[in-house]
Amino acid sequence: MRLVRHGLIGEPSSGYFEEAALARRIGFTDIVKRPSVGEADVSAAEIDHGRTLLEAALAAHSVPLVICVFRQPVEALLGVAGAPGFQEARTSWGGRVFRMPGPFERRDIAEAVMRTLG
Repeated sequence: MRLVRHGLIGEPSSGYFEEAALARRIGFTDIVKRPSVGEADVSAAEIDHGRTLLEAALAAHSVPLVICVFRQPVEALLGVAGAPGFQEARTSWGGRVFRMPGPFERRDIAEAVMRTLG
C-alpha cells in the first residue's frame, strides 16, 4: 500500500490498514455509505447528501488534510477533481485535499506525487 511505503502509516499487524491508520490518527470513510457497483450506481442526490454529512463532520473537527483515493471524493468536496497530488482549492473549512495517484498510474509519476505527501 502506498501510504505504508511512504511512511504515512505503519505496516498493520492485523492485516487491516484501518488499524494502522487509526494509530496515526488517520481515518477512512466513504461519501455514500452503501455498497455500490461503481460511480454510475450512485445518484447525485446521494452524493450531495453524503457530502453534506461528511463536510460537517470534518469541519467540526477542523481536519487539516483529507486524502482521497479516487477523483470522485475530491470532486464532491471541491467541485473539481483536479490532478493527483495536493489540490489548489481548499475545503469549506480550510483543510487541504490530496488526491492519490490512480492504481494504473505510471510508477515514476505515482512515486513523485506520493513524495509530495510525505
